[in-house]
Amino acid sequence: MNQPLDDGFTNAGELHISNEIKFFLQTIAKWAKFLSILGFVGIGLMVLLSFSIGAIMATLGSYSPTPMPASSGFLPVVYIIGGAIQFFPVYYLFQFSKKMKIALDASDQSYLTGAFDYLKRHYVFIGIVALIFTIIYGLFIVMGLLAALIGFAM
Repeated sequence: MNQPLDDGFTNAGELHISNEIKFFLQTIAKWAKFLSILGFVGIGLMVLLSFSIGAIMATLGSYSPTPMPASSGFLPVVYIIGGAIQFFPVYYLFQFSKKMKIALDASDQSYLTGAFDYLKRHYVFIGIVALIFTIIYGLFIVMGLLAALIGFAM
């Protein structure tokens, strides 16, 4: 399994991983690790906040003369779901950085392949989430326009 990174890439027209590219990949792996650790900390804070936000909303609701529009149990669920959704791309980014470091240190092609597999998963997940939110925003815009047209018709 310990194959050099540029093993099999000696033919013309095929890729070769030079020392400069290795340096770039090392830098990318370090920043990916840093960003993924920040992501894990943010997710942890979001989950911790989800446990206290319900109590905060209930307390604020008791001081308000009018009832709060959302229940105090709804917002913590939203925070936990948001943290769960954010976990996967952050985890994939962390795994990319870990495998890339091993691949570059050991010149191991299989770890390099695994690293790029996690990077692919990271971007596919982000792309799917972006597509879902774009569709949801589009539906809200269409519903808003329909509501406005119905309001003008009356």
